[in-house]
Amino acid sequence: MNKYVERSKNNYNKAADKFDQSFEAKLTLPFKKKLVSLISMEENSKVLDVGCATGTLLNILSQEFSFEGYGTDISENMIKNAQIKNPSMRFETAFCENIPFDSAIFDRITLSLAYHHFPNGAEFAKEAHRLLKPKGLIYIAEMYSPPFLRDFLNIFVSRSPAGCIKIFSPEEISQTFINSGFVTHSFTQSGFMQVLVLQKV
Repeated sequence: MNKYVERSKNNYNKAADKFDQSFEAKLTLPFKKKLVSLISMEENSKVLDVGCATGTLLNILSQEFSFEGYGTDISENMIKNAQIKNPSMRFETAFCENIPFDSAIFDRITLSLAYHHFPNGAEFAKEAHRLLKPKGLIYIAEMYSPPFLRDFLNIFVSRSPAGCIKIFSPEEISQTFINSGFVTHSFTQSGFMQVLVLQKV
């Protein structure tokens, strides 16, 4: 298992039962709310949240839309709590490069501060392309840092016990997905928050 994946899995398995009360959960909540404000979908769409943790994003989204919710996370303890929080949805423990759902079934895929944990973004982009229906959208919320600060911060980010890889620039993320058959739909940046929306061609 990749060292970053192992760190992430161990960290979030330990944190899962108290995660919703943690500082990290409070830090990530504005990112989730921003995603929800940007998402559009038809009724009864299928939505997959990758790196779903305890299922908070899907829970918030369910207050705005009627949809079929699915979630995956590398931490089985997170998945257990996500299922309790969202009993009508389906959750699976899975690595981002190997997600156990059929091809071309999802209308929307979401990620809230999950992408920076993925050791191979290109392989995830291929998997997202497989999972999405034609013209389906993937919404990626991540930390944003200006270029002059990003390299310095990444020295510390890569040493995180939570298995963080780095802070990615919007150009890095979008190009990875463009190389896997997506086009950039929109980009929003405010302070230290960025949201990229990419569409499967």
